[in-house]
Amino acid sequence: MASSGNRPRLLVVEALCAGVVRGAPVGVLCEGLSMAMAVAEDFQRAGYGVDLLIDDGVLGRLAWRPHTSYSLRVVSGISLQELAAMSRGYDCIYVIAPESDGILAGILRKLETAYVNSSPEAVEEAADKAELRSRLAGRGVMVPESITVARGGVAEAVRWARDVGYPVVVKARVGVGCEGLRLVSCREALEEALHATLARHGEAVVQRFVKGVPASVSLVTGDATIPLTLNRQFISLSRGAYLGGYTPMRHRLARAALEAARRAVEAFRGLRGYVGVDLVLSEEGPFVVEVNPRLTVSYIGVRRVLKANPAELIVRPRERRPAKRGITAYFRKVSVPSWPAGIEAAAPPVIERGRLHAIGIVTGGLAREAAMRFRRSLSTYQRPRRSAM
Repeated sequence: MASSGNRPRLLVVEALCAGVVRGAPVGVLCEGLSMAMAVAEDFQRAGYGVDLLIDDGVLGRLAWRPHTSYSLRVVSGISLQELAAMSRGYDCIYVIAPESDGILAGILRKLETAYVNSSPEAVEEAADKAELRSRLAGRGVMVPESITVARGGVAEAVRWARDVGYPVVVKARVGVGCEGLRLVSCREALEEALHATLARHGEAVVQRFVKGVPASVSLVTGDATIPLTLNRQFISLSRGAYLGGYTPMRHRLARAALEAARRAVEAFRGLRGYVGVDLVLSEEGPFVVEVNPRLTVSYIGVRRVLKANPAELIVRPRERRPAKRGITAYFRKVSVPSWPAGIEAAAPPVIERGRLHAIGIVTGGLAREAAMRFRRSLSTYQRPRRSAM
């Protein structure tokens, strides 16, 4: 077993930061950087000797070099075989990666040391959106009606949507975040969205649109499954983009949402550590729309509002929900020419086309207070100065 002094050595691998996956949009890279740097710091505080794997090309795009309590292990590109060999020098490894295209499960299968993640089989099962409804049907969890569409099945999907009623949601059968997500309101838009999704992903899911508030639940699971927080999500359905959110979210369906998320996670054997469950809080109740078998962006807010270190909970979930600090963390993607005062960057911004891209975060007593602080800082920064008389 490798060790750093008396500390067990842990390697944090985020697929985009490490260069395992390339070519992702800048906003997705910002998500990966924010999650990786947050959880690396928390594992360091939990008593591990942490290395964060980062590609030199990614490091060179940052507006400033990160000042960290953990170490950066810089590589110039890395293959799965090289990562597997590297993993033998650590006591354990924590992987953050998209489950689409089998990336997360593929990395886990290659590793030659212990990992603090769900099993590859559980990752694959949870990532399959087509199976979610049938898996959760007998557990008292509401899931929107849906149909799976393969190439050649567009006409059948059009008939199904006509019977269910527009609008409907189109998404990749196995995707990550808002990948391939489209809200469509007519046959022509549905056909266009399906052809695009099928060309990229091979299979799609068409889902009845549930009107309500987008939310997520952050949980840790192992011997027990413990919901940590209910989180608000900001999503652009027109662009199919995740924008940010805040935590904790106060809502009349909070208790029901936490329970639905717990039941959804317990429907999958082999899930371990941090899991995110996406929901819609509707007039009918909470609908589960996705189970994410990995760290999610909400973690950057969750770690601010819990009294406990969430990295410790990832390794050893407790039987009771941890106490909160009584504050709200509000976080949102930002693209600016220079970084505004009053907003903390969750990770050093990525420079692209002369602009800084990052997830900004502020805290406040209530969600409204935190949101106002964020918007005020951004609007003051963006307001044009008056020219001198």
